[in-house]
Amino acid sequence: MSLLTRVLSGPPRALRQCLDCPPRCLPNALGRDLRAWRAADGPERSAVAARIRTGMLDGTYGGRVRRRALIRHERSAPRALADDLRRALDLPGEEARRSAVDRVVRGIDHGTYGVALRWPSPAQPPAVKYPSTASAQPEPPSPSGRPVTRGAAVTRRGVPWAAPDK
Repeated sequence: MSLLTRVLSGPPRALRQCLDCPPRCLPNALGRDLRAWRAADGPERSAVAARIRTGMLDGTYGGRVRRRALIRHERSAPRALADDLRRALDLPGEEARRSAVDRVVRGIDHGTYGVALRWPSPAQPPAVKYPSTASAQPEPPSPSGRPVTRGAAVTRRGVPWAAPDK
């Protein structure tokens, strides 16, 4: 089990397990925070553990640790979404259920459950598959009146226009 998996898996027990790693394997800032976690007690210890978890996701400890943390976060997102949705639907009362489901939907929009589950906002234009060939304005027709096409051979059949038969 990797250091990242152990630290991000949740309770302080995971942090205790990662203290077994040799110091040369840890970035300096992460080693410093783990020493602070070891020295702390009670609520301060929980705060340091939370700082370590968020530091791994926001890049405080370097790009490699961040990439691995994001991969772990993305892989656990569907499970977290299912758990939160199940908890929301099990609540008693229609109003409580509705507000809990709304919180889950807002979480999807904010990226709580990973960026793969987010949907584009309506204000964003649709993505273009080949941006290099897309133009903002349609091209005017050629002097002969035929439409201008890019990159495709114009044949007699199967295009917007057909050449007259001879």
